[in-house]
Amino acid sequence: IIYCIVIFFMFYSLNAQWQLLNGPGKAKIHEISHDANNWYAILGSGLFRSTNEGNDWKYFNTMGYLDYLSERCIFNAGDTIYIGSQKGYYYSIDAGQSWELITDGIPDPSPYGYNPVAFGENSKHIFALTSSKLYTFDNVKKKFLPIEIDSILYGCRTIYVSEKYILVVTFSHTFLPHRPPNIFISKDNGITWKSIADSISRIDEHDINCFIVINDTIYTGTKKGIYMSSDEGSHW
Repeated sequence: IIYCIVIFFMFYSLNAQWQLLNGPGKAKIHEISHDANNWYAILGSGLFRSTNEGNDWKYFNTMGYLDYLSERCIFNAGDTIYIGSQKGYYYSIDAGQSWELITDGIPDPSPYGYNPVAFGENSKHIFALTSSKLYTFDNVKKKFLPIEIDSILYGCRTIYVSEKYILVVTFSHTFLPHRPPNIFISKDNGITWKSIADSISRIDEHDINCFIVINDTIYTGTKKGIYMSSDEGSHW
């Protein structure tokens, strides 16, 4: 998911200008994660790192055994990095100098491999989202713990995690026309969920393409326009 829509408004409101960075490559960027010192980008050709806020990138070849073209998502908290791939989840606690493959707690993959979607974090948990399930990660046991949730979250696209709530965006599916795109909210760390974007789905039958939260205001982009909610999705 690319959060360009809201970022555009932020730059516009500040009368700032865009600067073209020396991107990590010409391949599609799946996801970017960063901290104060490093930026990481997952591309179809592997993992890249920048140490100067994205101005220069280098191929980060410390995990040469990763499957080519399999990396899907990345999340880092300081020196701890999580990568979701078709082969499983890779975990590093030394800024990517060494890696451990972890699949314990995740059901056996499909013939196409695992299907990681995104990561999120609050003070209680690291969350790992797949296309239809949500897990927390136990750093001590090196194991994923499934959260028993309703099948309402089928077709997950991305996740947002804060101390107050978790948001998950789902997309429409060709074989499930009765499941329009939606946004679901959980205020108990993923135990129960509530739809908050039914009104958007009725107005716009297309997918909810992206979303971001700034100061508790939710912004989401569709093919017909941008919607915002300042009351946790009760009104758009």
